Amino acid sequence: MNYQELQDTLKIAESENKKGFYDVAERLLREKLLELDLRNESQETYEYKAFVKIALAQNAWYKGNYAKAQVNAHEAIADINHQIQADSVKYLIQAKANNIIGLVNWNTSNYSKALEYYTKAIEAAEIINDRTGISMITGNIGIVYSKLEDYERAYIYYTKALAEHLELGMESEAANVTCNIGILHRSQKEYTRALEYFTKALSAHEALGMKSEAARMLGNIGSVYYSIKQYPLALEYYTKALSEFELMDLQVDIATILGHIGGLYSAEDFDGCNLELAIEYLLRAIEIDEKFNLRQDLYENHQTLAEIYKHKKDWESFAYHFEKYHDIEQEVNTDESMRIAQRLAIQHDLALIQREQEILKEKNAELNVLNQELEIKNEQLLLLNVEKNEFLGIASHDLKNPLSSITMIANVLVNEVRTLSFDEIVNMANDIRTSSMRMHELIINILDLNKIELGNVFTEKEVFAVSDYTRAAVEHHRTAAQTKHITLELKVIDAHIESSPLLFRQVLDNLISNAIKFSHSNTSVSISIELIDNAVRISVHDQGPGLTEEDKPKLFKKFSELSARPTAGEHSTGLGLSIVKKLVEAMNGKIWCESTYGEGATFIVEFPVYEG
Repeated sequence: MNYQELQDTLKIAESENKKGFYDVAERLLREKLLELDLRNESQETYEYKAFVKIALAQNAWYKGNYAKAQVNAHEAIADINHQIQADSVKYLIQAKANNIIGLVNWNTSNYSKALEYYTKAIEAAEIINDRTGISMITGNIGIVYSKLEDYERAYIYYTKALAEHLELGMESEAANVTCNIGILHRSQKEYTRALEYFTKALSAHEALGMKSEAARMLGNIGSVYYSIKQYPLALEYYTKALSEFELMDLQVDIATILGHIGGLYSAEDFDGCNLELAIEYLLRAIEIDEKFNLRQDLYENHQTLAEIYKHKKDWESFAYHFEKYHDIEQEVNTDESMRIAQRLAIQHDLALIQREQEILKEKNAELNVLNQELEIKNEQLLLLNVEKNEFLGIASHDLKNPLSSITMIANVLVNEVRTLSFDEIVNMANDIRTSSMRMHELIINILDLNKIELGNVFTEKEVFAVSDYTRAAVEHHRTAAQTKHITLELKVIDAHIESSPLLFRQVLDNLISNAIKFSHSNTSVSISIELIDNAVRISVHDQGPGLTEEDKPKLFKKFSELSARPTAGEHSTGLGLSIVKKLVEAMNGKIWCESTYGEGATFIVEFPVYEG
């Protein structure tokens, strides 16, 4: 294989991608990668493999497989780092790979990270004067600013990219930017202009045979008609788009359109309003959103479902989707993301000016920045090293056993599957699921604790009735209690606090779950609310083994080994109470435990009562 043959293959694959034939493109690229794997290791081989992996990353991004896209992009960078490459190759791969990683972060609503990678990509492209790459990344940066509602800056990047695309004869890219300018006008409620740009983009995509992009234009046109309340036309375009996406099996796009159709059917002023149909479409959308971590769509779809269930007076379903909506709301379109995005943009603009005006001064400035970053990185490495040692100790103990179990069962399935009965295979699969759930719980708790310790915990306050959230928490755990024949007893009073209802619910969930976990069958767990000296006190009492005097000083510490064990073989990570204590303190509350060994335990939290 020579370089020209490789480039021909990559062009064919990209052509298939633009037609929506993603599986054909991937198969072609996989065959080429296998051919390269059989060659002797050399600088040329690694260079060719890097180009193929970039194409595979692009293919995975088209298909909505963002995890695979990131893996392939990072592997491409690793390939060019494996052996010394010419600068032209090294910076070209870095530009392409970082651009794809930026795309992935944009798709998953991590806008600050997207800008960070786009900045790396455009800097690499500028070093080798890759005008094509620069123009594409410039357009992508415009998309991020549009998402951040910085429309003025977005328009600047879009128009700059469009001019470059047209000058370079990049017809498909020009069509994409035309679409994005339409989205910009739609966001600013300039619907006539939006339709004008979407229609232009649709014609261009159809002429180029870009089926997937043409289908997206149909969806965009439908969204404009929805915004101006021409609902039948909106439904017509949405339905056409959905049909095209389903033919191409574009799961991410299918989820987006399902959400739009669900929202349309929930519109009260639509003659065809049908809430049951709306719920059906929205739940289908959320299932795909969760699979691909589409946080922006999840946020909007849970919000719509909460409104629907509120209208239907289905308060349990309303509470579930309202909580989901608020949980995701913290992660998207935050003021912090906007601040970081603006800072990165200003830094990049200054770097461009310095590069044009005074190269030597720029190099000195870059060196100073690098030195500062190095100092910060060194400090971070010291902290990370401490955390790493602690985590490795946990991993060797709490992750090794379930991993060993999974490996052993997998080996049995591989080697003896023909001799096993269906029930034996099901039992083994259940064992694998149990072990993986134990590892998942530990990892989630570690991540939660790390987020709290870094101060990234949601503490926005509002006044709410403690009894409402306590009842909801008790009902949430009633099935688990019934499984162990444990009675949940609830005694509440009317009291309000001013705090975060989300964190309050997380605290209760942990305490009630622990009480059930450490209680014997045929006992009871009591949850009560009372007013004590201008404080709201919530108590969770169990009839479990209680705490020894040796247990009490270790109770709220990370990874503590206590004498009590779950009574039905449940898994305990040793992190739950540590998380609870930090959450309560973040809410300006207090927590403690009262226990006599052999007589159960009572966990108590107190918050100042709201008297406004």
